[in-house]
Amino acid sequence: MREVVGRASSLETAFTIVFGALSVLLTLLKGFTTFPFPVLTYLKFEIAEIPCMVAYLAMGFKPGMASTIVYWLVLTPIGEFTPIGPAMKFAALASLILGMEAGRRLCGKNKSYMDSVKALSVSMVLGTAARVVVMSIFNYLVLVVLFPEFLDLASMMLKATGLNADTPVDTLIMTLTLTAVFNVIHSALSVLLPYLIVKTMMRLHPGLFRRTRCPTTA
Repeated sequence: MREVVGRASSLETAFTIVFGALSVLLTLLKGFTTFPFPVLTYLKFEIAEIPCMVAYLAMGFKPGMASTIVYWLVLTPIGEFTPIGPAMKFAALASLILGMEAGRRLCGKNKSYMDSVKALSVSMVLGTAARVVVMSIFNYLVLVVLFPEFLDLASMMLKATGLNADTPVDTLIMTLTLTAVFNVIHSALSVLLPYLIVKTMMRLHPGLFRRTRCPTTA
């Protein structure tokens, strides 16, 4: 029994590091792995979130969060707009995972996303809501407290697409609203694409991720 648990733990650790590192690699290849959000083009859809979400959906909360932490820690010294940029990426992904885990547990602690559409749906709603709230607060701090000059950049982008804001407050409201829309869309992409990947991998190789779990893991 101890040998089985130890082997599962070793595989889980290996997968965690690999998925976290893969997310970093995809971030560094930004020219091929990011796509700008219309209007506020500094917001980018990033497929770099996919490996960490695969770790979460396939192996559970701890590996998913651990991969996200690895992603953040490795990206901080080498990423863009550091340390705030990597911190925002971490906050977005961590809040999504935490919200989803809360939703899964509401549906039943032993519920699996792979077997329960209800668990997936409820978790997506809560995860998306958590991400929107957290990132709205984070963006408010960046735009109002830390770097108010960024609000001027946002205003220019809004005007370039015909969205005129008469006051800084209007600009802030429009920017946070569009940022919330961006995070809703990004959450859907960051959950559904990994879900399809994991579903396909489990169909092709049913025992692949099961071996990473110890027998007592929920």
